[in-house]
Amino acid sequence: MERRSLAQYAVVGLSLLPFALQLLGWVRTPLGGGWCGALSGGYLDVFSAQVWYSQLLIGGLALQVAYAFLMLVLLNLPGEERALEYARIEPTSPQTGGSGSRLNPGGSGPRLELPGVSGSRLVTGVSGSRLVTGVSGSRLEQLRRSLYTAGIGLNFVILMVFLMTRLTGLPLPSSLGVLWGEAAPLDPLSGLMALSSLLATAVLLHLLRARSPATPARA
Repeated sequence: MERRSLAQYAVVGLSLLPFALQLLGWVRTPLGGGWCGALSGGYLDVFSAQVWYSQLLIGGLALQVAYAFLMLVLLNLPGEERALEYARIEPTSPQTGGSGSRLNPGGSGPRLELPGVSGSRLVTGVSGSRLVTGVSGSRLEQLRRSLYTAGIGLNFVILMVFLMTRLTGLPLPSSLGVLWGEAAPLDPLSGLMALSSLLATAVLLHLLRARSPATPARA
């Protein structure tokens, strides 16, 4: 497995880890309640600062889970370099192969060029064959970089919101209007969740700065 694929799987795991840790916070472990501990059980004061912070951060957790699944989709997209691996021949009838077939009128086995793959050719003489190729390398690389950038921005915003809720507080709506809420207490589980998001950001920065593999020039 390529080093970049391992880093991408690491991003998936680190993006899912905060939500898994939050599940521990909701069952009242000694590590604390986590980012959204105020939402677990009992009466919820809608005008409480901690409940408001938990609502904001649980939205961030949901976005992190969605981002992890987007990364999984990206990992299963075949790129241009893997097009030959995914190309296959599916004959419709054994009688149509050989001389006189639609892909091989002369029966000499012409070379069929795969679209989007420079310099790759496939010899076939079977009628009704179907070729399956992957996404072009340049477009896939652009998609990867866009997804990496989105992940960095998402984790940065979540971390900033978390730090403000624990250090300075945030504005919150109340029956008297918008008030400035007090800072929520910091527990070990919240620190672990923040560390996971920070590590995910570091891996995404590494992927974004890594040199993309050289693509062969088109003929």
